[in-house]
Amino acid sequence: MPFPESPTWHGTAKLAVQLPRNGVWPTTQPGALIAVKLFWWSTEFELGYEPYLHVRVTELSGQLDTAKVSRTTNAIMGKDIAMLTGIDFPDPGCWEVTGEYLGEILTFVVEVVPVDEYRLLALLSPGPQ
Repeated sequence: MPFPESPTWHGTAKLAVQLPRNGVWPTTQPGALIAVKLFWWSTEFELGYEPYLHVRVTELSGQLDTAKVSRTTNAIMGKDIAMLTGIDFPDPGCWEVTGEYLGEILTFVVEVVPVDEYRLLALLSPGPQ
């Protein structure tokens, strides 16, 4: 993978994301604007160009579909560049996230749990989330 080293890549060189090892994200903390910052990498993306990444989020477990995705922007991390979206998850549930960039489609599913439960999971889980 031509992106920063990580054991949790999902996707291909044309469109990839780094996901949590346990597949769990937190709900949005009270007072925060977003719960998750999601970095998307593509060998096709060049800094200075509009990141035409479209991201949609769908709730799968029958709960309210309340998640909101922020406008995509650029991100620079050392020598690496990426596209960045924020996702606001006010409610827990099972969520499908789909990104589309230059005809490449990437879909994955995560569980979103209340932020306090997420913190407890992080304390009990070995390694980075």
